[in-house]
Amino acid sequence: MVSYAKFSIKDRSKLKKYIIMKLGGPIITAEITDEQLDFCIDEALEVYSKWVHYDMDYFLLNVKDVIPITKENPNGNYDPDKGYKLPENIVAVSNIHEADYYWFQNQGTTAEFMFYNSGMFPTFNNTCYYGNGVFLDVYLAQNYLKQCQQMFGYKYNFNFNERSKFIKLDPDPQKRRQGKDCIILEVHTIREEDELLGEDYVKRLSVALAKQMVGQVRKKFGSGVSLPGGGQVDTEIYQEGKDEYDAIMEELKAYEPPFMFFLQQ
Repeated sequence: MVSYAKFSIKDRSKLKKYIIMKLGGPIITAEITDEQLDFCIDEALEVYSKWVHYDMDYFLLNVKDVIPITKENPNGNYDPDKGYKLPENIVAVSNIHEADYYWFQNQGTTAEFMFYNSGMFPTFNNTCYYGNGVFLDVYLAQNYLKQCQQMFGYKYNFNFNERSKFIKLDPDPQKRRQGKDCIILEVHTIREEDELLGEDYVKRLSVALAKQMVGQVRKKFGSGVSLPGGGQVDTEIYQEGKDEYDAIMEELKAYEPPFMFFLQQ
């Protein structure tokens, strides 16, 4: 069953067939090659992925067990100057968390332990500690401790380069004696190509770009040229494609994803 959430177009061959049919094929021959169709699809994907919102995801980064990038091994995942190499589909990093279930320290003599107990096990503590602790207290305490950890260098600052896909952590976990082996990154990702080809904007952009390309070819013949059978070369298709492209770009620039409720940790 084909639907908005389940596209019929999942590969380039089907999208190329879709474009040709939009250009009038197979009844009308479109003066466009397979290589030119690939060019139109590539540009449509680049434009769509630039303007439309990205998918939210999480990525577990091992900051201790790394493979250094060297001349002999250029496919490593760590460079002392640049940081850690992330997958190509990641386009932004919004936050980082240390991968530790016990965010508060579990030593029974520390203040963090009291904060931890008051919020994590309120029913148990209401019985054993005479009802001490509410979630508002633990929320305020957690924010205070996060700020202290940030100021005293316990938590990481980061800088992500979306072009090179390197994330630089400060302080560098490789030079840090203590700290967790893994951290969780809140990232924004671009879906794989087969999940994008069926998007309405990608199809429309591809068709608009193909019309412009066909129009450029037909302009070489000039308008009013008679063809065998009495037909004429249509050079207005270029302007038609340009108008469609401009209209789609206005839609993309004004596009807003559906509103979703979220909880802030």
